[in-house]
Amino acid sequence: MNINYKFIIFVSLFFINLNIKAQLPFKQKLWDASWISHHDAPEKNYCVLHFRKTFHLQAIPKEFNINVSADNRYFLYVNGVKIGMGPARGDLLNWNYETYNIAAQLHSGENVVAALVYNMGFGAPLAQISNKTGFIVQGKDSVAKALTTNKSWKVFLNKGYSPIYPSVRGYYVAGVCDSVQGNMYPWGWETLNYDDKDWQNAKQNYFGIPQGFGFGADIALKARTIPMPEHYKEEISEIADVSGLDILTGSINFKNPLRIPANTKASILFDQEHLTMGFPTIILSKGKHAKIKISYAEALYVDQSGYKKGNRNEIDGKYFAGMCDIYMQDGGSLRKYLPLWIRTYRYIKLEIDNPSEELLINDLYNEFTAYPFVEKAKFICDDPSLMQVWKTAWRTARLCALETYFDCPYYEQLQYVGDTRIQALISLSVSGDDKLMRNAIEQVQQSIFGEGLTLSRAPTSAHQVIPTFSLLWVSMVHDYWRYRNDRNFIEPYINSIRGILDWFISHYSTLGIPGHFDKYWFFVDWSKSFQTGVPPLVYDSYSSIISLQLLYTLQQAIEIFESFERKELALQYTRVAHDLQKKIIDIFYDKQKELIADTPDKIIFSQHANILGILTHCFNERDETIVMNKILSDSSLSQATIYFKFYLFRALKKANMANIYLQHIDEWHEMLNQGLTTFSEKDPEISRSDCHAWSASPCYDFLATICGIEPESSGFESVIIAPSPGKLTMIQAEFPHPQGMIYFDFNRKENGGISVKIKVPEGLPAKFIWNKKVYPIKEKEFELETY
Repeated sequence: MNINYKFIIFVSLFFINLNIKAQLPFKQKLWDASWISHHDAPEKNYCVLHFRKTFHLQAIPKEFNINVSADNRYFLYVNGVKIGMGPARGDLLNWNYETYNIAAQLHSGENVVAALVYNMGFGAPLAQISNKTGFIVQGKDSVAKALTTNKSWKVFLNKGYSPIYPSVRGYYVAGVCDSVQGNMYPWGWETLNYDDKDWQNAKQNYFGIPQGFGFGADIALKARTIPMPEHYKEEISEIADVSGLDILTGSINFKNPLRIPANTKASILFDQEHLTMGFPTIILSKGKHAKIKISYAEALYVDQSGYKKGNRNEIDGKYFAGMCDIYMQDGGSLRKYLPLWIRTYRYIKLEIDNPSEELLINDLYNEFTAYPFVEKAKFICDDPSLMQVWKTAWRTARLCALETYFDCPYYEQLQYVGDTRIQALISLSVSGDDKLMRNAIEQVQQSIFGEGLTLSRAPTSAHQVIPTFSLLWVSMVHDYWRYRNDRNFIEPYINSIRGILDWFISHYSTLGIPGHFDKYWFFVDWSKSFQTGVPPLVYDSYSSIISLQLLYTLQQAIEIFESFERKELALQYTRVAHDLQKKIIDIFYDKQKELIADTPDKIIFSQHANILGILTHCFNERDETIVMNKILSDSSLSQATIYFKFYLFRALKKANMANIYLQHIDEWHEMLNQGLTTFSEKDPEISRSDCHAWSASPCYDFLATICGIEPESSGFESVIIAPSPGKLTMIQAEFPHPQGMIYFDFNRKENGGISVKIKVPEGLPAKFIWNKKVYPIKEKEFELETY
């Protein structure tokens, strides 16, 4: 139904003027606050606005609660102190606002609340959706209503900002960089003493409309459901190379400023010594007309082609290439420059053109910013190299999460389902925090379009469909069902699960399997044998891999249906799954090779098809071992990359071969040998991204495979601990369960026996399995010694 928006506003204002706004027959009420902007600000294009509101308090209240949001984004200040950023990313029908209690930052007398609001326009990150430039504050109680946005707010359009469109090799969609003219910046604008008499009164637009109001809305506001980011100062202390200045390489601190003489052109390369992200901040004094270009790179390149990187610790003879910000210093004192959005880097390069007077670099540091995951899990063992793998994998996971999960923090910052499924399991296992996982499940479900599929990533301003990722979204819901007793959250997704399954079933051919797809990207893995990640014959014929992925998801969906006592649904899809499994064996199984082929002609074979064959019970228990050995030894099979090895290791465990897991993580050790401090997207020699979420999977596997700590029943209402230590002789681990911590202490004796100590939360059913023998854990503490 099409509703004229002007009519909505007219009706809303009519009710307000009649003083009966509270009687509107909708679940939510229209906000008192209006979206505000600047009269000359573009609605869609790049711009930066500063807002201020001064107000008087007789006394400091115990609470002063405000709801805040913006399009695209904001930084919020109270009396000169930055207290928040947002809004957390969503789509127009699910637009987040943050709630702040700012009482602690207020004082009696005059106060000021200020916000920097920016719209990156057509250069915005692909994960950033937008309607039009605006800012909104809703005071939640009588005293806070003084901050409700209307035309009494003051606003300044900062024309000193302009966008820099990065020239970066490969697919880059993480947003524009910044050029800032210091002489046009309103320094001190966020403080109480700043004189804003020349600023305009804000342009007042439409009222804030919350979800559930009833009428249509350009933006439907909802409360943020995830915590605010973690922030802390991270020093940049290592100078790796210098040109044009007489300073030494090595460690540096800024207790004394770094002096750049007048008439100097110089460059300084800083090495953070590990990959990080956040807001790199430089503080400058003097140096009027100096131009400071700050560039950011994950690694240096072997040559100017920008493909090979070599050892990440080596810089001699290498080339720097990366995104950059440019700051033009106005000559003032202690000018603080930082980007509008996060940057990711190991190496920072300063290029300085200082023509007129001495320039002082008073400080250079990073404001580390990420989702506030806490490393509650522990993994300690007698192999130090595995400890380094754990540390590096967790850093990878940390840098791939902020307001959503990221596939990678440098290039895309998109919440792809294939990456996110693995990330969410890591989050649950290492931090115990499930909020970002729930947020991801919700956001991907909200992306479902008319055919019943999800988008491959959400939120996003550019639609992309990977049908296999829709299947993996169902796997994410299944994972959550296994790890959390939260039926109210899961049940609303059952119809969406059915819609995805039915889309694939609607694409069955006369052979009784899906095939002859005519659109969308059927990505499975970046295997060298696949074209753009797609297995052979997906579009022209039939692919066992696609059929097996559907079977894998069907079996998980059936478990959910049964758990929710949807017996008819479970029976319906059980028949579908049984028939599909039979068809896969009939069409693709090669009796001579004892493997599932990728295509009906049985010429092409892959690890992927047979990994999925094991996971979907296409082989009996004896044959699983045979097939798994072929998967690991037959180099003629299309090989799984780092991403799909997550599924390889699931199959390894199902085939009762998890004890050899540690023999098959050479890629992770090689990445460490190449100087990576996070794990890359694929082959580290030519990998575009040096930090990619799916490569953090060892954090999950060290706990779920080596320690064997997993849910035995849905909701994690009982736990099973079935370790596969391989060569390890000592393991100490901790695992965050919703009811408390699980502690696991394992030691192997010289005579071949073991000593095990386990602690589980009070009342949590658990069992320990060793050498196929089951030991019920009947008390909170369990000890076992074998000889």
